Amino acid sequence: MAAESFDTVIVGGGQAGLATGHHLKKQARSFVILDASERVGDPWRKRWDSLRLYSPASYDGLPGLRFPAKRTSYPTAHEMADYLEAYAAHFELPVRSAGRVPTTGHDALVELIVTPDRGIGCRVARGPRPRGEIHWAD
Repeated sequence: MAAESFDTVIVGGGQAGLATGHHLKKQARSFVILDASERVGDPWRKRWDSLRLYSPASYDGLPGLRFPAKRTSYPTAHEMADYLEAYAAHFELPVRSAGRVPTTGHDALVELIVTPDRGIGCRVARGPRPRGEIHWAD
């Protein structure tokens, strides 16, 4: 597999990551969304069964796709999980199940490295070009 290059790497495939991806796609930008979960929405699926959102469905949709429930209903966590998964599929967002992305600290330029055999790593740049040791996710 050849190395890939993206203008933007979004870490996290939750509501903010998917909405950001939607806007980048509309601008025809090169991007990828890396998420630790196997499926989009899994963090919502792992909540307790009785959990409902605190806002009605009319406020729960993301840009470009309304939440598919009665506007005055309060969706469950599982409904939100399914909606996020459907949202990613509807807009064909490039979400990759990536596992944990290594942390790099603040005020650093980072080169994110994704390889088929090692997974995800990053190289921190303190100068104009990333160099030095690659830190791999566990």
